[in-house]
Amino acid sequence: MAAAVGAAGAAQAESPTVCYGHPLEDWVVNHANTLPNGFVEYSSYTKDGVISRLYLEHCASGQVMQVQFDNDWRNPSTIVDHFYDRLEGAQGVSQKQLAVELADLGGDTRLTKSTQESCGCKAFHPEARGTKAPYEATP
Repeated sequence: MAAAVGAAGAAQAESPTVCYGHPLEDWVVNHANTLPNGFVEYSSYTKDGVISRLYLEHCASGQVMQVQFDNDWRNPSTIVDHFYDRLEGAQGVSQKQLAVELADLGGDTRLTKSTQESCGCKAFHPEARGTKAPYEATP
């Protein structure tokens, strides 16, 4: 059974540092939060300050649910609100279920497996890196 995230009143801690860069993309992560069951969530923004992606990552497995926003999509608030409502909800939600729900709302969702540790996982769950390549900031 896949791990689920989300519990009413679940404590969230924000990462103490800003995570910059990614080897394949040109974006800035402005925060990362830890969630129950070894998950982290983070969002990325373009250098112009426009939201570009939402992520939900299970640190131990490297499973990542990503929602990408098109450059011409002017109002991502419905998807962003649903993403955070589900993470903070009383019932748990799997990455797969959340991806389906966000796709139904018009989000461009992807489920992938990361082979590289993310900044959020390094900050909150460094013991879960396993065989993934360690996170390295690229300013």
